[in-house]
Amino acid sequence: MPIRVTNQIERLKQMEDHRLIDGVKNYRQYGYSKELRGEILSVLVERGISEEELRLGGIFDNITYDRALDIYTSYRRNSLIAFCLFPLILLVNIAAPSLSDQPDFSLTLFLALFFVQFGLIGIHLVCIIQSFMDQNQFYRSIGRSETDGSVLYLFLGMPVYIFMYMDFRKQMKEQMSMIR
Repeated sequence: MPIRVTNQIERLKQMEDHRLIDGVKNYRQYGYSKELRGEILSVLVERGISEEELRLGGIFDNITYDRALDIYTSYRRNSLIAFCLFPLILLVNIAAPSLSDQPDFSLTLFLALFFVQFGLIGIHLVCIIQSFMDQNQFYRSIGRSETDGSVLYLFLGMPVYIFMYMDFRKQMKEQMSMIR
């Protein structure tokens, strides 16, 4: 066994049970690997505290963190889709008038552009609304009632979307690290 691993195990053996249990439960927040979590668990087992006991006691997994992580992932996905669709919507809005001036512009092309634009705007709005709902659900899941301006986020939408998205994403990431 490498010296570094041996030293790490020795340090773990010197820690108090409650700190080891906290390390098992919150290993992701502390930036621990699954291997280190396994080593911590091994030390606890040597002391007579089994994984089953931790699971039955509700202290093996951090359910609040897992739920918040799922919601945060959904928020990031929906926000990214909305963010990426905005330039496409602008492009279609800019291209449509210049295409309609062309002599071979047909009703079929006009309808195709209309439905593409309508579809993009629809998906964009759905993703913005879903990201707003994800953000509210995220804060409720961690026990915070305020949403730091998310209503403003919903109504202002795209004009300030990049700034609000970056700010909210940063805030939510900070909150994730504080979940215990």
